[in-house]
Parts: sequence; structure tokens; C-alpha cells
Amino acid sequence: MKKYLTLLITLKVSSMFAQLELSIPEAPIKIEFANVIINLDENARQAVNNEINGLLTPPNSFLDEKLERMQWYFPIIEDILDQEDIPEDLKYLAIMESSLLPDALSTSSAVGFWQFKEATGKEMGLRIDNDIDERKYIIASTRAASLYLKRNNLIFKNWISTIYSYNQGATGAAKMIPENWSYASEITFDKNTPEYLIRALANRIAFEHRLNRLRNSPRKFVLYPTRSKSLAEIAVELTTDIAELRKYNSWLYAAAIPAEKDYIVLIPARLEDVDELESKIAKRRDLVRTDLGFPELKRVTMVSTSDSDPVYYEINNKKGILAQPGDEAAQVAAKAKINLTTFLKINDLSDRDLIKTGQVYYLQKKAKKAKVAFHTASGQQTMWDISQMYGVTLKELLHKNRMDNVQRLQPGRVVWMQKRRPKNKPVEIIQEVIEQPTPQPSVPVRENYETRKEPEIKEPAKIEPEFKDPVVSTKPVVKPEVEKTREPEFKTQPTEKRKVEIRDNEVATVKSSSSPEIKTTPSAPKNNSTPAKTKITETAIHKVKKGETLFSIAKNYDLTVAQLRNMNNMGTNDVLKSGQNLKVTKSSMVPSSDVEKVLAQKKEPDNPVVINTPAKTSKTQTHTVTSGETVFSISKKYNVSTVEIIRWNNLKNNNIYVGQKILIESDAAKAAIESTKSGVSRTHVIKKGETLFSISKKYGVSVTELKAWNNIRDNEIQAGRILEIR
Repeated sequence: MKKYLTLLITLKVSSMFAQLELSIPEAPIKIEFANVIINLDENARQAVNNEINGLLTPPNSFLDEKLERMQWYFPIIEDILDQEDIPEDLKYLAIMESSLLPDALSTSSAVGFWQFKEATGKEMGLRIDNDIDERKYIIASTRAASLYLKRNNLIFKNWISTIYSYNQGATGAAKMIPENWSYASEITFDKNTPEYLIRALANRIAFEHRLNRLRNSPRKFVLYPTRSKSLAEIAVELTTDIAELRKYNSWLYAAAIPAEKDYIVLIPARLEDVDELESKIAKRRDLVRTDLGFPELKRVTMVSTSDSDPVYYEINNKKGILAQPGDEAAQVAAKAKINLTTFLKINDLSDRDLIKTGQVYYLQKKAKKAKVAFHTASGQQTMWDISQMYGVTLKELLHKNRMDNVQRLQPGRVVWMQKRRPKNKPVEIIQEVIEQPTPQPSVPVRENYETRKEPEIKEPAKIEPEFKDPVVSTKPVVKPEVEKTREPEFKTQPTEKRKVEIRDNEVATVKSSSSPEIKTTPSAPKNNSTPAKTKITETAIHKVKKGETLFSIAKNYDLTVAQLRNMNNMGTNDVLKSGQNLKVTKSSMVPSSDVEKVLAQKKEPDNPVVINTPAKTSKTQTHTVTSGETVFSISKKYNVSTVEIIRWNNLKNNNIYVGQKILIESDAAKAAIESTKSGVSRTHVIKKGETLFSISKKYGVSVTELKAWNNIRDNEIQAGRILEIR
């Protein structure tokens, strides 16, 4: 009897757990989705609930497999969305599009995880040919989808609208999306809401509910970064099934992975085998070569006219800025228009750390883990160096490697980049790396920052001057006793008693705290015809001109930046301003016999001399920008370079707008030979908060037409700009 009672209780408990596991969630009246609060009216709520029921019932093997794939692929997708600063909820779009099947093919010939057609995929930078189809490669295709979504979000300024544009395109979505959704933090779904958005919300509610109640999958992906190898070689090396490798890496059609680029091969593995596999991968000799692919740098600012202009980069797919000669942390932060404290925090710096010329610093927060699982330390690398190289926060990197502070690493040490090193696993050292020479980073030299000559260009649309990418910033190793001071102190030497020859057996003594400093050179022998000279150093004032830096001013007066700051009581966080007066020292050599005469002429030694270079004069002509004109076309009209036009008008880039007044400072300036196109048109002055989408709605035109009429290449617009409406 007891056995039957126990069996009955067990069956009831199992039934209760089964009902809990298979419970169907209901859509709430209000929910946050993709950083937007959504209110559901009764019609929309019923539609979402119907979709949820369709997604989760009836239970079947296809649903179970889909949920398991989510556990495998979501960590990869989430990491990329985090790096791209895209709401994590958009990962459910991949479920809607392909059910996370790499070989998914739609009736319209869209392929892969994110369902790209060939033309769109290539436009987003995907490689699609007979050797590789990156639409089936989870990492590349997710980055391409991120790029597509970010571009459209510049138009709609609302991630819910952007989700719909992924299905309909920007033009199609603009016809259905309410105009007041732009910049909105709260919107309403009703009976007119597009079905795609109803399904997107239902996918998020249904699968988030189910994933939170699932046991962890017994398998996961191990990431294997490599190049040039075949899947067969990898299968033998890691003792894994070649058929499994081909199934989950179907993006590779060729016999081997191409040699010109690193790819990450997905290795399906049982949880109990993961540590062993990752250890094998960490010991690979070619891992050292793949480490050298970081940081990933892409120059954004193509033309810079002076050191005072910021030069922006993309570093590991995040915003970055180049440190130029003379820059300090406060100046770099000011150029980037961000708070100094924020800049230091993003780059894991303190206010005592020096900025290194030619290095790129982050302007967006770094990620919690790297794209690769391991890094092999080399040379004099510290954990800070590695955190900047891969764009990982220093705190996370130290935590993953069970370290308490920044320290120089032993060459060959394996650094864990994606998860924490197990407590019972000892630190690994790859001996082969110790014998290898440390790769020397190629730091740009001074002339890289000079004004660049305009390259010869046949078509204005193909202006792509090439620049050598600098390497990631390297934090200087500072001894503890030096870290207590922010800057080396520059102490003015006290004025000594100087002997000035007047006549035999008689000397004159000069001693004055306000007099210029006098340094004597050794007297020449009496039989030498060259008279002895004395170096006189006097204080002067330099008026700062636009574009000058502490570095360039100090160089002109044979000073160091630290000395110049000390003379002017400037701290390391003070920023140089145009028109500011700086104290400098000016030296000259005079005959020793004339020293008294020179000193007598200095009636007001405390009154410094103002040094100011007169401005250049040239004939100036004003050109009014007309529709369709670019900086390049204007430069051709007046036979000048685009760099000169940018410098004369203090432009930050090549963007100009209709009606803008452009100064042409050239003696040989030609009169404009083209007039504006005939025909009736309207103009619109952009107000703060407006987007191309909202303006197109106002005038009943498309975003594409607005961009074509005003020669706009991207979706960014600025308040105050005048748009032409035809």
C-alpha cells in the first residue's frame, strides 16, 4: 500500500512540474521591449497572446531543438549586440527570421541566420562567393545585421520602428510607422500595429519565459580562432567529429579557411569536455599569430588640418580618438567633447597616467569579454595593455584571471579573455612564445599629423586617402615612487653672481631676482680674435593662436611641456585656449663686453615682450553654396584644394549645406560659373529633435528623395541646416 501511495505522490509532483515547465505566459498590459515602454490595447494584447500560443504549443521536437540552439548561439549574439550598443532584445529577430538555422533559405532567396539577400549582404560587408558565405557565419552575419539596424535607427530614432524596418526596409516602414514614435520612450500597440511587430514582441515574451525555466543544455560551443586550416585538420587536432564541424560551420565551402583573415570555428562540445578543449586551443602555436590581429582599427576622420582638430577612429568596433603631439588627458577629453572623469574611467586610467602620442583611446565603454577566448602574453605586456588591445574592461580581465592588480606578465602566459580561469586550473605558460621576438608596434611619426596633400582624384565620390593605422595605446610602466607626482617639477635655477669682464683686475657683479638670467660661456684665449659671448634669457609672452598646442609652443621656445606648464601655473588637467597669454623664455647670445649695455636697456625687466606673428593677408572672395555642390566641386571652380577650403572656413569635415557662405582666400580665385538649378523649390530649416523621417512625413516626400536633393550620404542631420524640398 505504501508503494502505491509513494508512486501516486511521485506522479502528482511530476505532473505539477510538467505543467510549470509547459506553462504559457500571457502578454501584460504594459511591457518594456528594446528600450521602449509598450502599452497594449485589448486588440493588440489578444493578437500577441495568440502568437505566444502558436510559438509554444503543441510541444514537439522542433521546438525543443530551437530552444537548445538559443542556448548555444545567444551568448555569441548577445556579446556582439553589446559591443554594437544595440538592445539585447533584438536577438529574438534572428529566431523570427531563421530559427537560428544557418542554412535557412526563404522564398525570396534570403539566406542564413539573419536572412540576407546576396546584394544586401555584400552591401553590409559580407563575403559571399564560391569559397565562403558569411550569411551562414553567426559572427559576421550578426555584425552585418547590427550595422543595418544601426543605420535605420539613425532615421527612425526608435528601436521598435527599426525592428519593423528590418522586415520592410526604411522606405516601407516609413509608410506604416506613426511619426510621433521618433524619440518616444513610450508607445502604444493597437489594431493598426504591423503584424511583424506583434510577432517580434510575442517571440520575446514566449522564449524568454521558456528559457528561464529550462535546464542548461548539456552541450555548448567552444570558439576556435584560426586561419589556413581545414575542418579535417581541426577535427584531428581536437579529436572531434568532422561531421559535427561541417554541420555548424556550413559557411565554409572551400577545402580550408582562407589565410588572409581570422575566422572562428564553432566546436560543439559536451560541458565536461569544454575545459580540456579550451586548454588544447590555448596551447596552439598559431594562437600567437591570431593575437596580433587586435586591435581592429579603422580611421573615421579622413582629413585633419591641425593638431587641434580631433582625429576619430573605430577601435574594436567602438568609438576612439587619436592622441596627437602634446596632448594630455584633459585635452583629449575636450576634443572628444566628453567629461574628463568619463574618459579616464572608460580607459581604466588615473589622472596621474600620461597620454602617449600616436595611440588610440576609447570613447565608449569597453566590453566584459573579448572576441577570442585566450591571449598569449608577449614582451613587456601588462593586463592594462591587453585590456586596451581587445577592448575589455580591466576589472573584468583581472577577475577572469584571478588577479588583484595590474602587473607585467611573464611572456607566454595564457590570459583568459571570455570566462574565468577555473580555481583548480594552474596558470599556463607557452614556452614557444618566450623564444619569439616581441612584435614592434608601428607608431605613426610626427609627419603623420601634418596637413596632408590632397590626393589626385578623378571622381569626387571616390575620395579615399589612405592613412596608416596606429596601434592601441600602451600604458607606460611607472615606478611606484614616481607615481606620487603628476608631472616632473621644473625648478627655475636661482640667479648666481656672474663675472663680466670690464678691464684688467676689476669685475662687476650682477645680482637681481627680476633681471634676465645670464649664463656665461668660457672666455676665449686672448690670442683668439673671437670675442667671448654671454647667453641672456629673458621672459616673454606668447599669445596662443588657433591650432597651437602646448607641445608645438614648447618646441618653438626650446622648452618641455612640463616646463611650460610650470611657468604658467597650469595643472595637468588645464586645457589651452586660443588667445590665451603664456609666459615663455627667450634666449639670445651677446658679447660679454656688451652685457652691461644690454641690461641697462632693459628698463622694465618685469614687463615681458609680447610675441605675436602677424596674420597672413590675401584676397578673400565669398562663395554661396548651391544645391548639389560639394567641397570638391567648389575647389575645382576656384582652382584650390579641398584642404585649403576646410582650413579657411574652420570646417570639421567635408559636410556643407545649401546657402552656406564659403570663404575663398586665393589671388587666382575664379568667379563661380554655375548658377542654381531653375525651378520652384521650398526650404526647411532643421529644428532640434527632427529627423529625416519626420521631415519627409511633413512634406509628403520620401527619405531617399530628401537625401538625393540635399546630397546627404548618411542619415545624420544637424539642427540649423537648410534642406531643399522639391
